[in-house]
Amino acid sequence: MANRGIDGIPYFDMEQYIDMDGFEMLQPEIITGFALAREYAKEATWMTPGFTFENMSYIHNWKPIYQALQEWQQLPDNDPIKQAGAKIMPQDFSDYKQRNIFTRFLKMAMGAYDPYIYCFYGKKVVGMTEQLKES
Repeated sequence: MANRGIDGIPYFDMEQYIDMDGFEMLQPEIITGFALAREYAKEATWMTPGFTFENMSYIHNWKPIYQALQEWQQLPDNDPIKQAGAKIMPQDFSDYKQRNIFTRFLKMAMGAYDPYIYCFYGKKVVGMTEQLKES
C-alpha cells in the first residue's frame, strides 16, 4: 500500500511527520487490518472479461481485481505483501466472507479497484440465477 492519492500525489504527505521506511514496513499489517474490518458485503468481480479493454465504449482507468490477483501471484514468495496475502487467501472461494477479505487486501496492496459490491439479504442462495428468481 504505497502512499497513493489522485494522480500519484498523496492525499496527505506524511513524510515530514513520520518515518516512512518504518511506515512502509507496517504496510502488510495495516492492509490486513483494513481487509478484516468489514465482512457483510460481497465485493468485486473476479472474472477475467471475454473482451479487451480497447474495445470498450468508455475509458478504463483502473486496475480490475483479476489483474491485481495475477500481479500478486507473480510476486516472489519472499515478498512481504505476498506473504501477508497468503495468510488470508480464501480456502473456500464459495465463502464470500473469505473472498471479501482477500479482495480488500488486493485493492489496497496491489492498487486495484472494482466498482461492484453486492449485498444480498435473506436466505443464502447458490448463485445469481436463484437470487433473481426470488426478487
